[in-house]
Amino acid sequence: MAAPSQSDPPSDPAKLGTGERVLLEPTRRVCACITASVTQRPITPEALKRAEQAIRRLRELFTFGIPAGPDLPREELEAGRDALAKLQSPAYAYKIFLAAGEHRRGRPVKRRHVAAKALEAKQQNPRLTRFELAQQFCPCGKARHNTQCVERLRRDMQRLSALIRRILGDYPA
Repeated sequence: MAAPSQSDPPSDPAKLGTGERVLLEPTRRVCACITASVTQRPITPEALKRAEQAIRRLRELFTFGIPAGPDLPREELEAGRDALAKLQSPAYAYKIFLAAGEHRRGRPVKRRHVAAKALEAKQQNPRLTRFELAQQFCPCGKARHNTQCVERLRRDMQRLSALIRRILGDYPA
């Protein structure tokens, strides 16, 4: 039996971090769809379309699982491009440089990652109120969280729940 790689999720649910249990099954289903789409021979336009849609869903799902990183200054992006150009082709390094420097429209996602933790806590203990969840998970730094914190967390939890429902409905086990 082969040893699990570092990228494989832990097989023991007890080793998962807070909020990771909620994201595990949808991630597995989307990854299985991507794998099935790209291993199909010959690769059809429909299979590529399914894989692209699954990748978009996976990216959206990961915004709830991974905290947003800092925006890198242009000098650091250029240094990364130069280092990558030594390992890969300069054209590939430039493509990565452009992708890393791209900014999505709208406000950057900063607090979504706590929604998975709060949703998991709510599933484990349905008696928790919205204010208790905000006190426990809101990252704003206030000593006492107000209704804005509660509403923001509720909205993010609702978006994550809707995304998980869509994924579980679109990608069978």
